[in-house]
Amino acid sequence: MTPTVTILSDDQLTREGAEAYLRSCAQVEVLEPQNAARASVAVVLSGRVTETTLASMEAAARNSTHPDLRIVLVAEAVSDLQLVRAVNCGLTSVLLRPHTGYKQLLRAIEDTAAGGAVLPKDLTSTLIRQIRVAQRAASGRGGASAFSMSPRELDILRMLSYGLETSEIARELNYSERTIKNVLHAMLSRLGLHNRAHAVAHAIRAGLL
Repeated sequence: MTPTVTILSDDQLTREGAEAYLRSCAQVEVLEPQNAARASVAVVLSGRVTETTLASMEAAARNSTHPDLRIVLVAEAVSDLQLVRAVNCGLTSVLLRPHTGYKQLLRAIEDTAAGGAVLPKDLTSTLIRQIRVAQRAASGRGGASAFSMSPRELDILRMLSYGLETSEIARELNYSERTIKNVLHAMLSRLGLHNRAHAVAHAIRAGLL
């Protein structure tokens, strides 16, 4: 299946250049901004990763209607804490901007959409180390690590804990009811949880809510 792509960047020229190249490639489909929520891959182009960069990733994850949005970040550098936070909202691949051209970006999009990941060796080591730390901390308090649930899943669980129905959550988050149900079903299956109440309790014990 052809990857559907949305491109996010604070710099208009950078975004337009990437869009122009990718639109010329038959391997991917670049979506118009109004259809960005359908993207299977979000490409985030940044110089220095900032709070705005991270917020744009979290917004893309929160607003996505795709069941498995994957994010490709192209940046000059990313810190350990930024990496962990970004992975939690769907970051899959990281390309270092000084060494990345359009062809490398296209290849990374294809690999990412196919279930792979592109990470520099030092970032791979950092991510593994951070995951191990989080898992040890989580096991110590009898809960899941911060990587177990995405920001969108946590938003839904938070509203369930407030007593909202599926239809109310859908209106609050601007999703369809079907999307909410699909997200919950996928989460319950992935984490081996019995029902919604179990999921809320699981997140509270892990300190995620």
